[in-house]
Amino acid sequence: SNIVLGSSSRYGQNLRFGNDVIGGDLTTTSNTYESRLFLAMSDSNGTWTHLDEIKVGNHWSGSNSFTTERDWAAMVVGDNGTVWVGFHWENSLEISGLTTRSSGSGFIVASWSPTNGWMSADSIGFQSSYYVDVDIAFSNGDVWFSGICSGTTYMHGSSYSGNGNWNICIAKRDSTNSWDNIYRSSPYNQYYTSLEAMTGHPNGGVVFW
Repeated sequence: SNIVLGSSSRYGQNLRFGNDVIGGDLTTTSNTYESRLFLAMSDSNGTWTHLDEIKVGNHWSGSNSFTTERDWAAMVVGDNGTVWVGFHWENSLEISGLTTRSSGSGFIVASWSPTNGWMSADSIGFQSSYYVDVDIAFSNGDVWFSGICSGTTYMHGSSYSGNGNWNICIAKRDSTNSWDNIYRSSPYNQYYTSLEAMTGHPNGGVVFW
C-alpha cells in the first residue's frame, strides 16, 4: 500500500482520490486561513482505497534565514500500519469522531488506520515560536515528535519540567501507548535553536539535524 499526506488551502476544494471526494466545506473568503490535511491510501495496484482529513482554522508557516521552511505537519507509518500525523493548528480544529474545537492553538499527534479511521489525538505543549521544524518518526515501536519548548511543558495531561531557556524538544510515545518523556537539547539562544528533519534509528531512538 501507499499513503500520501497532503494539505490544501481554503481554495483547495473537492479533492478527488478514486471514488472519494473531500472538500467544498471550507470558507473561501479572503479573511480566512482555513486549511485541511488529507490522508489518502492506495493499494499495490495504485487504486485509491481510503481518504480522510483534518480541518484547521489556521497553522504556522514561513521560512527565515535559519531554516528553509517551517513545515506545519508531518507523517510516519508504524510497523503495524498505523499512520501517525503530527501538526500545528490555530483558531479551530476538527478531527472526525475525536474532537472539534472552535478556539485555541497547539500541536497534535493523531493516529489513523484504514480499519478504524482517526483513533487518537494527543496534545503536545510545544511552542510555535522560532525555528524548530515539525517532524515525526517511528522506531522500535516508539513514536517521536519534534518541536521547541522552554520551562515546564505539558504533554497529554502531564507536566515535564525543564530549564527556562529554549531547547530542541523531542516528545516520546513508547510502545505501550503512553507519552512518557520529553528529551531536550542543551539550552540555546532562541535564534540559534534549529531542527530541520528527524528520522528513526534502526537500533532505537532518532537521528535529527
